[in-house]
Amino acid sequence: MVWKDSDHMKRGIPMKRKRLLATILFLAALAGWFLIDTDRLFADTYYVRIPSIETAGRDGADYEYTTIGYHEEKKKRSFTFTSASRLAEGDFFKLYVKDEGTVTTFEKVDERDVPPELKMEQAGETGL
Repeated sequence: MVWKDSDHMKRGIPMKRKRLLATILFLAALAGWFLIDTDRLFADTYYVRIPSIETAGRDGADYEYTTIGYHEEKKKRSFTFTSASRLAEGDFFKLYVKDEGTVTTFEKVDERDVPPELKMEQAGETGL
């Protein structure tokens, strides 16, 4: 039997190509799993300013901070989170929050990136 080009096209994608495509998709999904930070995925973000160093408590080897955070949608909320190192007084951080208040991770941000409500309230408390 002689195969014509039209017969080959009717059969769809050959099996070897299907396996190759499935392998590529699997490897892409696996790489994505390792590259995506699940602590930040689907987390709410709040911005905080580190209060005076005297307010930082110790939780074993970690430093514990309790401060007010501001969401970009002007929500205000109190947070307690820990850090393995002492954070500098007055620095601004972006908290990633899941499960109604659990801080999963945080990162230092520049003052120009925080909501204006945080800058105004914190300045009023410190007399700046």
